[in-house]
Amino acid sequence: MNTTLLSSIALATLLTTGCATFSMETNSKMTQSIFLNPVPKEQKTIYLIVKNTSNMNGVGEKIKALLIKKLQSKSYKIVDDVKNAHYILYVNVLFANNIKEKNAGTATAFGVAEGAAIGASGAPAGSTGKDSLVGAAVGGLIYGVGAKLAEDETIRIVTDVRVKEKLNPNATNLNNDKVFKTYDTRVYAQATKTHLKVSDALPILEEKTANSIANIF
Repeated sequence: MNTTLLSSIALATLLTTGCATFSMETNSKMTQSIFLNPVPKEQKTIYLIVKNTSNMNGVGEKIKALLIKKLQSKSYKIVDDVKNAHYILYVNVLFANNIKEKNAGTATAFGVAEGAAIGASGAPAGSTGKDSLVGAAVGGLIYGVGAKLAEDETIRIVTDVRVKEKLNPNATNLNNDKVFKTYDTRVYAQATKTHLKVSDALPILEEKTANSIANIF
């Protein structure tokens, strides 16, 4: 196999690893900002409800524990009677898992085809059709395998959040919607890295999710 063909195959290999993420990248965001007015110390009370409707067991409990600790550090008291709460905080974990691109198969097929094209183009002018076929086969194989080896994994937690603030501290009929002002938002926390495991990412994302929610107060 000639030098030009080898160079083309090396290029195919390089293209498969150029976009790999070898150090974990994390970020979080809220879909809607929530602004609460300052309240006196005696009104810093929260009735907390955390649910987990995702298919990942244990995430809701961990976020709840982290959230309680963070809210308490801000001088908020978690109460077990909704009548004694100035705020009701609802949290529901909707999703906690690895995100697989729906077009992963298409992308891999495209990558193999692209690698094959690069391999075939490496055959110099005057080379035989056999050389081109060999280059295409080897280039496509390297591209396909390399893409699999350098595949980024993205783990995400998606959480719905609702805050209900009591407008009248002395209100007793809590079933009346006029007693509360309601705020809704959604929190996204995600981590990306090559070969990232769900078990490695979840503790970081649980922390980020709890931090985002606690910072509303």
